[in-house]
Parts: sequence; structure tokens; C-alpha cells
Amino acid sequence: MTVGSLRWLTAGESHGPALVATLEGLPAGVPVTTAMVADALARRRLGYGRGARMKFERDEVTFLGGVRHGLTMGSPVAVMVGNTEWPKWEL
Repeated sequence: MTVGSLRWLTAGESHGPALVATLEGLPAGVPVTTAMVADALARRRLGYGRGARMKFERDEVTFLGGVRHGLTMGSPVAVMVGNTEWPKWEL
């Protein structure tokens, strides 16, 4: 998806082991932390029509690239959101 000069790509599925996202177009020096992303993800749990699984599924946010010391580097930002409940669903 492209919004203005930002391009957002995702891979994975919401109930899989992880979701990976890449955001292109952020300038260098934008403050961002895993806590900020985790807080934004936690807010989505409060929305109308959310399933029961969202009450117990927890997201583990990890930056894979594009962020150093809490600031964007100007390169694409890669984020992995791990699903802590995934091992319970593996066969």
C-alpha cells in the first residue's frame, strides 16, 4: 500500500508465527521504539468487533532494520510482530 510518499508492505498472517512489515519513505531521525509500536498495537484490541483471541494473544515487536538507538536511519524500516500464542497452535 502506498500513502503519499510512504510505502507499506506486509508478509505473514495475523494468527501465524509472526507478521513482518516494511515501511519505506520515512526520513532519518524520526523517533520510534518497540514500546511505541507495542502501545499502538495494544490500542487496536479496544476496537469494536474484536475477537476473543485478541484478549490473550500478545505481540512481540522487534525491529529488523532501519532503526538504530530509537531513531529511523532513512532506510526502509522492517518490523516483526511475533505471536506469542503460535506455539500452542502448531501441530
